[in-house]
Amino acid sequence: MASGYLPLVEGRARILSLVTVAELRYGAKRAGWGGKQLQRLDYEITRCQIVWPGPELVDVYANLRTWCVNSGHGLGHKEHEADRR
Repeated sequence: MASGYLPLVEGRARILSLVTVAELRYGAKRAGWGGKQLQRLDYEITRCQIVWPGPELVDVYANLRTWCVNSGHGLGHKEHEADRR
């Protein structure tokens, strides 16, 4: 249950990647969400800091992917491409 995670996340920064925001909005539109549901989603998104791409993030991603592949970590596999973002 989601409420079990509350002690772990309460009082911490809320950070979303731009890919996660895009996936949330895509899913809502595919599901045919109406105005109130979309407004609530947008409200919740605005409560978060969105991580936008830039040179530093690109380097972090490249380092992570290299480590995953070199160490045999599951996130290095092609099918987990989106999970590294």
